[in-house]
Amino acid sequence: MFWGAMANASTAMQAMSWDLGTISQNIANVNTTGYKDKQTAFTTMLSEQLSATPTGSGSNGTAVFGVAHYDRYAIDQQGSIQTTNVSTDLAISGKGFFIMAPPDIKTGAPPTTLTLGGKTTSALYTRDGGFVQKADDPANPVKSYFVNSSGDYLMGWMASTTPGAAAAPLAAGSLAPVYIMPTTQLAGSATAQGAIGANIPADVTATSGVQTVTASVVDNHGTAQTLSMTWTRLNATDWTVAATGVTGGGTVNNIATPPSPVYTVTLDGKGNIVNETSSQTGLPMNSFLIDWPGAPQTTTAAASLGSPTFTPNQATSLSVYDGTNALPHTLVMDFEKASNNNWYLRFDTQEGGLSTAAVTDAGGASQTLNLNWKNPTPGAAAGTTTWSVGAAGVTASGNGANTPATSDTASGGCTVTLDNTGQVTAVNGQAVPPASTQVPFIITGNGGSVSQMVDFSTSAPTFASVATAPVPVTFGGNGLLISPSSTTVNVTWANGLSNSINVDLSRLTQYAGTQIQESNISQDGYAPGMLTKTDFNTQGQMIGTYDNGQSHVLFQVPLALFPSDNSLSVVGNNMFAQSQGSGAPVVQAIGVGNSTQLMSGAVESSTVDIGSEFTTMILAQKAYSVNSQVFKIADEMTTTARDLHT
Repeated sequence: MFWGAMANASTAMQAMSWDLGTISQNIANVNTTGYKDKQTAFTTMLSEQLSATPTGSGSNGTAVFGVAHYDRYAIDQQGSIQTTNVSTDLAISGKGFFIMAPPDIKTGAPPTTLTLGGKTTSALYTRDGGFVQKADDPANPVKSYFVNSSGDYLMGWMASTTPGAAAAPLAAGSLAPVYIMPTTQLAGSATAQGAIGANIPADVTATSGVQTVTASVVDNHGTAQTLSMTWTRLNATDWTVAATGVTGGGTVNNIATPPSPVYTVTLDGKGNIVNETSSQTGLPMNSFLIDWPGAPQTTTAAASLGSPTFTPNQATSLSVYDGTNALPHTLVMDFEKASNNNWYLRFDTQEGGLSTAAVTDAGGASQTLNLNWKNPTPGAAAGTTTWSVGAAGVTASGNGANTPATSDTASGGCTVTLDNTGQVTAVNGQAVPPASTQVPFIITGNGGSVSQMVDFSTSAPTFASVATAPVPVTFGGNGLLISPSSTTVNVTWANGLSNSINVDLSRLTQYAGTQIQESNISQDGYAPGMLTKTDFNTQGQMIGTYDNGQSHVLFQVPLALFPSDNSLSVVGNNMFAQSQGSGAPVVQAIGVGNSTQLMSGAVESSTVDIGSEFTTMILAQKAYSVNSQVFKIADEMTTTARDLHT
């Protein structure tokens, strides 16, 4: 048994030595992020069954020869979450591992492919979320990747390109390196949905449906007289106009053959006549048959049919964005009271227009002058509108060798008055005719400056227009909306782009008051925006925030889950690899079917318990010391036995 004692003591000292190495490794990594403590366990080695006792019952026992050691990792043990406030730090609270991929072995570039499972796997796994950012090209960086201390890349699912859409849970083979592009621009989105939340004041006076409007006419002696016309409302936009009386003793001939006409006119949201028809053919528009005293029946033309008086509208507006470029516009919503509990909702734009004119610069190159027609002001006469027109830039049209090397610029401006048919009636306050429609603009570039005349009789603008007719809105006696719950507005902007917007009206009310009171007005469009910051949420989604107020999912970081975490192979740098014992990984979105969360600005601490390690170290030291004594005594006894022959 001397040899057994020496063998036992020898293997025990080897095992305790190994255990001490394990303890030192754990203590050395007590502050290592994501480190999982290693444990040394022990097992018996050889054994011998001794002979039976003299009585024949049982045996003298089993002799055990030595002890063996083996390692265990507590990989599935959760470390405490430690806040760092570093935005690139990530910690897993729950099950799973970050999926990592090494750079290209030849070029060092970010990985383009990643194999999960099988013998050719290139994926690595870690709980260490202490990531840093690495530029794809230090000299001309475009992307900034998430890498760990050993240069391996964090892998994730790239988001859908649809603005606002969540990152799609793609197949594992579609994992890509997670990165940030500081110069990322989120494309704008056209407005398709809008909503009005407002109280429409019940105490507003309704527009009278029958009104008297006067106009100046000339009698048979050339004397100015006053013609009275009755406007009778048909609906939100249409009225009938009939002459009903005249001063100076004349009689409106509504009975004679042919009778004086009745006009049907259509008004726009500003009260301008946009369409006019007559019940009588053969007479000039806006003309009436009048019998003057002592004179035959006379056709008399009114200076204007005028327009009815509207109760001041209750107006609000909705900021919307057009298609393609997602440029901002203002959609005005006017509520006009027709009668108790009944209103007309009109949509307008109050937007200017755009026009162009062909010009030639100082170098002889043919160019296009862009003109901006700004918001109108009321004209001097009903049905006219005055606009401020200014140069909005020059577009190079190209003219062979004369095409300028640099962009031309333009300056100049004027005011232009249009009638309700879009015809120019005045330029810079001078009536047309006899005043000229020619206005000079200065074109600068391509070798100098030159004055170019723009003819505003031909430079008609394209104005924004709303195709949607006024919408009747009805409330109940309790102030709640009866109809409609929504309406669709079709608008074409001055730049030629258009929107079809469904406007939710369900939150309108009609309670006491004299002014509209807005509660919530919203829409779903937005302008393009530049990326300002990124953050991870608890589901592992990287959320990009843009300077247009929008946010968009850029990446989603999934986790790999294994049937047996503790059987993973330890490969160093806080990394693990799939082994035969661990089973193949299952890639899963965080929080899907589990309670795992991702903590941003934090890391998972080491699972090493320093107090427990010191206790284990003392036990290992004592065990080593005691076994060394056993070995020493066995050696001495062997020496004594050897010397007995003398």
